[in-house]
Amino acid sequence: MRLNSPRPANAILSAWRAQPLANSTALAVAHHPEGDLKKFSERSTSGFYSFSDGTTFSRVGYSQGSTEPGSSGSGLLTLGSGGNFYELRGGLFAGDSSCGRPNGTDVYSRLDVALPLLAPYLTPDAADPSKKTRVVEYYYAGFDDYFITASLVEIQALDNGAFPGWVRTGLTFLAYSDPSVAPAGVSPVCRFYLLPQFGDSHVYSADPAECAATALKFATSWVEESPALFYIQLPDRTTGACPANTRPVYRFMNRANQIHHRYTAEVDARNCMYYGTNPASDKDVDCSPFTGAWLEEGYGSPPNAPVMCSPLS
Repeated sequence: MRLNSPRPANAILSAWRAQPLANSTALAVAHHPEGDLKKFSERSTSGFYSFSDGTTFSRVGYSQGSTEPGSSGSGLLTLGSGGNFYELRGGLFAGDSSCGRPNGTDVYSRLDVALPLLAPYLTPDAADPSKKTRVVEYYYAGFDDYFITASLVEIQALDNGAFPGWVRTGLTFLAYSDPSVAPAGVSPVCRFYLLPQFGDSHVYSADPAECAATALKFATSWVEESPALFYIQLPDRTTGACPANTRPVYRFMNRANQIHHRYTAEVDARNCMYYGTNPASDKDVDCSPFTGAWLEEGYGSPPNAPVMCSPLS
């Protein structure tokens, strides 16, 4: 969420702590069940829950109260040092707890896992020796096209409406801005722009050979805007496996026009683009209209065929 005006002068900001929750940690949840008046539920954590994409969430049951539809997004709170204030540790994602199912459990996001992507907002002055940068995704409904950038100038221009129609999808992934302090073997990501008379789009590659081939073969239509927009690691060219402590970034090409591309590190978005549906959800705005509407391009065996590997933290 991005505020479009200054916050009220009397607004109170929540404290937070980005550390893993130990098992049996006492906690509280402030929420609005069924959109009703705010309620307060209590319990302790009961370990972690893992999804098929490898993400982990805090699992919570309740000894007092429960959640209901409408509670989603509510904060998971623990007592801070001294016991006189609460600290945010995550947000309600899913679960089966309800008044009719008081023994059900819910899963909450983990602030300790999310911090690397939130750090520019929560700890903007913190030192980052490896100089990681966020790659932000935008979408233009009129073209059904996606755009990514790590440029702060471009991000500010897009967010401020300099290019009407482009809006954030809310998805990002991490990369590096300086190869001299990044892990060994990072590759520069080139960006090419397809001139309007040929279709108006962008394509990115972390493969130096592909960058060179694009510049040579399509010199009159695809113009190189940057030879190194950011830096990132590559997967194994045969298996598609990414190095330790990274996650895959997938590339899809629009089958209909064969010029628009999308780059995502989200498994749910990948599934929607690849299958035309997300097996984990009945409804998903990211889903393509049918299987094969977007073609995956990458290393390894689809759908696990990434083109880049993003640092986890």
